[in-house]
Amino acid sequence: MFHKSRNLPRLFGFLLFVGMMAAGYYYNLTFVQLGLEDFGTSVLGLSAQAVARDMALLALMTCFIAIAFGWWMQRRGWGRNFRLKLRLSFGVVLVQALLTFICPMVSNETGFILWLGGGSFHPSPGSVIEGRVNTGAGVSLPSVPERETAADLSFWIRAILNGLLSGLIAAALVRYFPSAVGRISEAITHHSLASGAMGILVGIVGISLLVTMAYTILLIPVSILMLFLLAVGVFLGWVGLGNELGRLLVRASKRPIKPAMAAFIGMFIFMPAFQFITSIPMLGGLLGIALVSVGLGAVSLTRYGLRRFVPATEENLSE
Repeated sequence: MFHKSRNLPRLFGFLLFVGMMAAGYYYNLTFVQLGLEDFGTSVLGLSAQAVARDMALLALMTCFIAIAFGWWMQRRGWGRNFRLKLRLSFGVVLVQALLTFICPMVSNETGFILWLGGGSFHPSPGSVIEGRVNTGAGVSLPSVPERETAADLSFWIRAILNGLLSGLIAAALVRYFPSAVGRISEAITHHSLASGAMGILVGIVGISLLVTMAYTILLIPVSILMLFLLAVGVFLGWVGLGNELGRLLVRASKRPIKPAMAAFIGMFIFMPAFQFITSIPMLGGLLGIALVSVGLGAVSLTRYGLRRFVPATEENLSE
């Protein structure tokens, strides 16, 4: 598809951007956020409140520098120079490597604040460390209750009630927002592969963003808002799947049924079936992730149902 529409450079740029963002988030979470807490409390002997204060200062400085540098790049026209942006990215990597190299030289809170651009904990040979050093291993996790199986009566009661409630919400959405739900269902039916790929991408990047912003403390309200939008997107994806299932049942029965009632029937059947599928060991989890990815991807491609998704090949043919 990309070869016929001559969009290979766009595809390469998209994958490069996503890869760099994912690598940056992973580095920020594992080496910066977790490493800073261990380094500040265990090596420098700072309190947890002092480390949190310094990390909040880092978040403010980073936000200001990013906005100012982005405005400067726009004024200079650097945003259109791909090679220049690659050089700047390489410079950022070199700066991070330099900060990691000088990490053992930090000995007090002032140096810690100046060094807060990034880095990981690397003790120098022969150094003596007092206190607890947390390397991230051996973390005790809370006990999780066993998941109910499909043989339990409470499982089916909860699944039926969930199907009734979800069916009522789906019927209301189809009744008052028929075009939006129709666009989501259309993307699921005609562009399932693209929807699945987009759903996986949104899930990975979205969760990474949520965790990263939650660690910055100041962006916790934004992370809560993003979590709400992500949950709404997942549910709208379920509504699209249930609505399409209801349409198939209506066409099979060959009876005149209103779209809202068809959506209710489809959602009432889909939700218990989805819960039953996900309760299957191993295979159920993969199928559940696939269904959620397709639904979430369709919601993302249609921008929560606000516009119809048209692939690049169809846009070129229409032109």
